[in-house]
Amino acid sequence: MTFDRESGVREALRKDQRKFVPLPTISQGQGRRGESPTPVGQAADHSGLGNLTDDDHTIYLRYGTVEFSDQRTVLTAATGPQKWVAPFAFTVLGVQLAVGTVPTGADLIVDVNKGGTTLFTTQGNRPTVPAADADGIGAVAVPDVTAVADGDYLTVDRDQIGSTIAGGYLTVIVEYER
Repeated sequence: MTFDRESGVREALRKDQRKFVPLPTISQGQGRRGESPTPVGQAADHSGLGNLTDDDHTIYLRYGTVEFSDQRTVLTAATGPQKWVAPFAFTVLGVQLAVGTVPTGADLIVDVNKGGTTLFTTQGNRPTVPAADADGIGAVAVPDVTAVADGDYLTVDRDQIGSTIAGGYLTVIVEYER
């Protein structure tokens, strides 16, 4: 599907590719088709977007990630030091860990919580980077509780950090779908 080039939209990707549809390109200080920008308080004219359906518009923010990061050299066990408040409802698809310093002696294990309660009611399924792992990237862990409502908050507990050498430079990525 292609759009009129005059509207600034070059080409829309097919919906089944789950990619975004480019927005019209508007230069700073210039409106669509060289017109002046829409004055404050007036509705913008989106007629140049052609025949996009409501489903096309929801592709923009349908999939995303939330990143929790602790870039200290050596981690310590901790309960939810960072908090992220959900600006909309979504479904958690999975959680993945990566570390720059791989733990030894024991695995590095984290727990993701919603409002202080774990998403991983089956504790054996928590996100993990195995001790002495070759690349420091854990497998994607799918939580038991996946629904997050608008206004809920997520935290990450570092339940286990390694025993001989603690893991370091931790990044936790929560993948979601709206």
